[in-house]
Amino acid sequence: MKRILTIFCFIILISACGKNEPETTLRPSNVPASAIYAGGLDGGFYILLTKTSSANIVQSEIYHSSGDLSYKGLLKSNQAVDISDANINGWDGDTLYLKDGTSIATPE
Repeated sequence: MKRILTIFCFIILISACGKNEPETTLRPSNVPASAIYAGGLDGGFYILLTKTSSANIVQSEIYHSSGDLSYKGLLKSNQAVDISDANINGWDGDTLYLKDGTSIATPE
């Protein structure tokens, strides 16, 4: 029973982390309305991905929750990237992590 309760709590915690832009976060005026928010109440990033002619390269604009531009340029993956359902998990300054376990990174 204790194991089931632990698993249930873990599932609740994971599902809470996947929420979109918090209601208390105001989108800075310079951040495009179509950018996706990834983060929490304490901060995060607004991420705008645009397809290119290559299936594994996307054009990106990544803004800190303050509105400062963190990165603008190409991101590349070893496999095709579906940006219509990217399910963004986080950004570390070089790599954009997706919830499916894949990632796209700045070209070297």
